[in-house]
Amino acid sequence: MARPDATIHASAVLVGPKAVVIRGPSGSGKSRLAWDLLIAATQGLVPFARLVADDRAYLENHAGRLVVRPAQSLAGMI
Repeated sequence: MARPDATIHASAVLVGPKAVVIRGPSGSGKSRLAWDLLIAATQGLVPFARLVADDRAYLENHAGRLVVRPAQSLAGMI
């Protein structure tokens, strides 16, 4: 089990009923891909998209499901 304060380099976007987690090192284009998913939703290319986390994310197992939360210092930013 990961430490409760441990984050990974990742961006996450809720796309429809599922989350897309984009992993990679700093500067690898995670934010750009997350932004492109958000834009795709405004153009009707995906049903819905909402930013969950950018650059740093917490991943947790909750009742057998993967839960993604933003790092508090970065919440709401891209």
